[in-house]
Amino acid sequence: MEAKENKLKVGDRIYTKSYHSIQGVNTVERVTATQAICNGGNIKFYIYILQHGGIRLVGRDKWSTYSYYLETEELKQQLWRQKAINKCKTIDFAKLTDEQLKQILEIANPCPPTL
Repeated sequence: MEAKENKLKVGDRIYTKSYHSIQGVNTVERVTATQAICNGGNIKFYIYILQHGGIRLVGRDKWSTYSYYLETEELKQQLWRQKAINKCKTIDFAKLTDEQLKQILEIANPCPPTL
């Protein structure tokens, strides 16, 4: 995004965050004079991007815990990390070989385990 550009455009990706965790990503499908429409019209944002990269949801509840941001490299990295951690939570360690377990332990715990 250029410094002069302060409006959403078709193709922009908007990240939804709550309590420092990314809850979802929406892509702008079309824009009007005042709004950016996502998800087939189910989600609408005001077209102007705030100075800190935030975006306002049309009809937003002022008590909502959700925040909306235009995609940045930091948000892309955070989303990748979040997904990687979630995938690691579903690993069935019983199916891994001893060698694979040793490699994981070497990465996760630099001190050798006493077995």
